[in-house]
Amino acid sequence: MEKEKLDSKIIVEYCNHAMDPSAENSMYVNKVWVQCESESCLKWRLLSSEDAARVDHNKPWYCFMNADSRYNNCSVSEEDFPEESQLHESGFKIVYSQLPLGSLVLVKLQNWPSWPGILCPDPFKGKYVIYDLDGNVEQYHIEFLGDPHSRSWINASFVGHYSITLKVGTVTS
Repeated sequence: MEKEKLDSKIIVEYCNHAMDPSAENSMYVNKVWVQCESESCLKWRLLSSEDAARVDHNKPWYCFMNADSRYNNCSVSEEDFPEESQLHESGFKIVYSQLPLGSLVLVKLQNWPSWPGILCPDPFKGKYVIYDLDGNVEQYHIEFLGDPHSRSWINASFVGHYSITLKVGTVTS
């Protein structure tokens, strides 16, 4: 099977909590898959959420940047990626997000200036994303920076990495 480089760095993140509490001790809890951007590699590597938070989304990521010495070289085989059915059987749901928990983001809502915030868990729901049945993120929970702090669930289309400039014309509604 020929590997394909994705147009943008897509990070496939597993939920912070399994749907089934017995899966909480699994090696996939709080982990993020990242693809090496070397054209001759394109392998996926499993990073801890802490290591993934240090990934600069504006720069390419390569295997040698992996903190796990077992998988920090393109010559090393790709880690086994479980079938989606295996994950579901273990109580997991795959969520497709380019913004991991703790990301500094910029929110642009119509008739409001762009404002920075941090993706953080909702204190009542305990999660930071709401996603559809296919695992696509619909909303992020954001704590806005400033005094006083405020929190809100924001539609994913209005949220971007802080370093990315959002154009006013892209906001609809």
